[in-house]
Amino acid sequence: MASSSKKTNKEGKEKKRRSVIDFLYVKLLREPSTNFIIVLVAFVFIVWMVIPLFSVLSGAVYFNGQWSGAPIANVFGNPTFFNFPGDNQTQFFSKDKEDLGGPSAAVTVDNNIAFIAERGDGIEILDVSQPNETTEIRQYFEEVSTFEELVIKDDLLYAAAGTSGLVIFNISDVRESFAPMCHMYGIANTSVFIAVEDNLAILDIDGKGFAIIDVTDPTNPTILSNVTVATDVFDVYIDNDMVYVIGFTTGVVIYDISDPENPSQVAHYTDDPGIGTLQTQDIEIVGDLAYITLGNNGLGIFNITDPQNMTLVEYYDETVVGKLYDVQIVNNYGYFISLDYTSNELGVTIFDISNSSDLVSINSYYTAIFKTADFFIDTTRNLIFLSQLKGGTHILDTSQILIDLPLIAEYEDTQEITVITLSGKDHGVVLNTIILGVMTTIFSVILGTALAFILARYEFPGKKLVSVLALAPLIIPPFISGMGFRLMLGPNGFLNNFLLIPVFGTKLIFSGLFAIIFVQVSHFYALVYLNAFSSFLNIDPSMEESAENLGAGKLRLFSSVTLPLAMPGIGAGAILVLILAMEDVGTPIIFAAMGDNGAKKFLPYYVFENYSKAGSATITPEVCVLGGILLIIALIGFFAIRKYVSLRTYSMVSKGRAGQYRMNKAKWKLFYIYPFLIILFAFSLLVHIGVILMSFLQELGGRKPSDLAFTSENYKAIFVSSKYNIPPYIINTLVYSVLATVLIIIIGSIAAYVVARKDFKGKKILDALVTLPIAIPGIVLAIGYYRTFDWSGIASRNPSWFNKMMANITAGLKLDPFIGIAVTLLIMSYTVRKIPFTVRSAYAGLQQVDEVLEEASFNLGASRMKTFTRITVPLISLNVFAGSLVSFLYCLSEVSTTIFLIFASKAGTITWYMAWNPLKFQIFCAIGVLLMLLQITSLFITNVILGSRAEAITGI
Repeated sequence: MASSSKKTNKEGKEKKRRSVIDFLYVKLLREPSTNFIIVLVAFVFIVWMVIPLFSVLSGAVYFNGQWSGAPIANVFGNPTFFNFPGDNQTQFFSKDKEDLGGPSAAVTVDNNIAFIAERGDGIEILDVSQPNETTEIRQYFEEVSTFEELVIKDDLLYAAAGTSGLVIFNISDVRESFAPMCHMYGIANTSVFIAVEDNLAILDIDGKGFAIIDVTDPTNPTILSNVTVATDVFDVYIDNDMVYVIGFTTGVVIYDISDPENPSQVAHYTDDPGIGTLQTQDIEIVGDLAYITLGNNGLGIFNITDPQNMTLVEYYDETVVGKLYDVQIVNNYGYFISLDYTSNELGVTIFDISNSSDLVSINSYYTAIFKTADFFIDTTRNLIFLSQLKGGTHILDTSQILIDLPLIAEYEDTQEITVITLSGKDHGVVLNTIILGVMTTIFSVILGTALAFILARYEFPGKKLVSVLALAPLIIPPFISGMGFRLMLGPNGFLNNFLLIPVFGTKLIFSGLFAIIFVQVSHFYALVYLNAFSSFLNIDPSMEESAENLGAGKLRLFSSVTLPLAMPGIGAGAILVLILAMEDVGTPIIFAAMGDNGAKKFLPYYVFENYSKAGSATITPEVCVLGGILLIIALIGFFAIRKYVSLRTYSMVSKGRAGQYRMNKAKWKLFYIYPFLIILFAFSLLVHIGVILMSFLQELGGRKPSDLAFTSENYKAIFVSSKYNIPPYIINTLVYSVLATVLIIIIGSIAAYVVARKDFKGKKILDALVTLPIAIPGIVLAIGYYRTFDWSGIASRNPSWFNKMMANITAGLKLDPFIGIAVTLLIMSYTVRKIPFTVRSAYAGLQQVDEVLEEASFNLGASRMKTFTRITVPLISLNVFAGSLVSFLYCLSEVSTTIFLIFASKAGTITWYMAWNPLKFQIFCAIGVLLMLLQITSLFITNVILGSRAEAITGI
């Protein structure tokens, strides 16, 4: 009996288990219920979007178990974020005088060719074979580099290039080509000195140390070690296996670099009994003697036979030799940049040093206003080349140095020009960002609405071409446009170098707020146009005809009837522009990398620079406040527009359009239509032209059209160059985008079907959930993901069993942004942010499919799943494809979430690589052109499939 009872219970449990499985199979696979789909879709968006966004808002007032309003007060009270009066050091408009050509900061000569470092103006290359007839061979310029010092070794030129670190050039034939073999970015914020010996280069790190670099392979130098000095570093000198480091407060520090990967300090001298404090400026070593200039304290000569016991041989104070700075020793002569003790004139002084105990002044050349910065001694031709901070390059004849030191030639390509700067007053990063969004939106609405009205209401020759050009701005991401803008309209762009400077002696600089608004408007106005154009076409003609019958004129008709009826579409485009403009981090990054410091004064860049770049797992409450401000602005705009759009039902007499489009011949209106279109497209397409041109340029910074040299190597570098190693980033980008697009198609199609076909409580909420991501700034979502999925940080602060379990789960699923590589998190962000394009496109398709077809399928006995897969999906497949194609392409060019969620190079995407590796901008532009081609293909396919409903994918 007991055995029978157990058997019966077992059979009952098995039957129950099978009935549950059958139920789930029927409900979930064969006939999935509406409720389950709703719950599934809602769950995805709540976990992937709502909770992270809520964590951002809550993090502003609740942090580490404590409630506090202090973070909000800190942000609103900090002028870094909110500076309502504005920084008086900044202004929207300024007009100044400037010397064009740049200071001559350093000079070196090889084979009768002089290389002049002109700091931010690049490197000037001169033919000095005939000093009296010095001519320019070429001018090399980089937006991002500041060239401070140059060293030639064999056929290579090594440059200390400011933020660009080390740049190496092949100078075997500079008349034919002069381009960098490599850049070593990221070494320092600024590098101003360099020394090269054998296969090692010693490069300045922010005046606080130096990097030891192996330059055996000049195309791929590698850092062997970094040395930090607590005080200051002015220069270094390499002698055998010793590096002598000098600085005003440092004195002399000696390092043994026989093992360059592990340099060791040998000695440190800060003072000497015979001199006092060693305020060193420069050092030159000849044999066992070190000649150390001491600035205002003259010159010290030391014996360095034993570096650990450096001893003073002779000291000459400033009353004897003057104030000495740079030094070079050639044969028995010492050449010094000096400041005359009595006249305070800066120049070069020469001493006979054959007897170190009795220096004899030979000659000198002083320039009261030119400020000598560097010099080069050409012993073969008896010449001294002086680089002057003001005055170009001076050439002195030393053939009769004991008698005279005449100036035989001077070369200066500087000219005084008028510089007009349009930038923007700094009101703090938050207010700057809001101003940027508002101004971009206003100008985009004006241009987009005007263009939409013209195309929707008038027939004129060339209209088809105009309709194609109207969408051209959408084929390229704004941050790529920024590089084209700098080439065409930048401080050293074509407009200035080829027209304004040579013809008018004027330089026009767009920077900061003004420049970014320009780039964004040239791109985003097309979003307003797309939505406004559809709204104008869908206006019931009878409404306008009734107004005309009642005596309304053209202007009153437009302002009272046409514009109000089109406002839902215009408003949808406007709020989209506002959000995209404020969350744009790519454009400020590109502008900042190209030398525009004003571009750093915006919220997305501030977070990028101070938090993401630090790779810190600590997101402070202040960061949550900043993210919350952006989020609240976005949400208010999104729901306000949705509410306004919902009112359009009451705007029409009929459900759809009654009658034909109100299309008129333009006639005399062409006199203002054509000028408007010409100016608009010249404005918007200029940056596209700049991107294409830059992608083929061999070098940047040409002063005249003849300086331009074109090449296809930039495109080859994308796929075949081991130097840049770009293919892995392309593969990562494609993999992430494809996986995200698959999820988008599945979730987006189901969500669109439920919203379009089912009536249920909360339908409007679900519709808002699946559409809301288009309005969420990527930077805010990234901050939310930091807080939501950083369980490793939570567990370290509160090591409960639950927190430890969640830390293990999120790390294993690659969801924790600070443990390993959060690939899953990145794909989630792509899916959430780009799904609205597919949802709206699929929804538009479902609106065109009559429900009668689905009902007929039901009547013939087909299940819901079979009807959905066999009837509905095929009918809307083209719409889903068009929407998913747009989603896919936007995933490819996604910037904000990518750079905030990925910290490891091996997991980076193309946009991540571009943000973190400011290499040749020509290569970036080549990548941009490829993205443009993909976008063109996408737009073409989308318009063919969706036709006049193409605006559905960008609508709110």
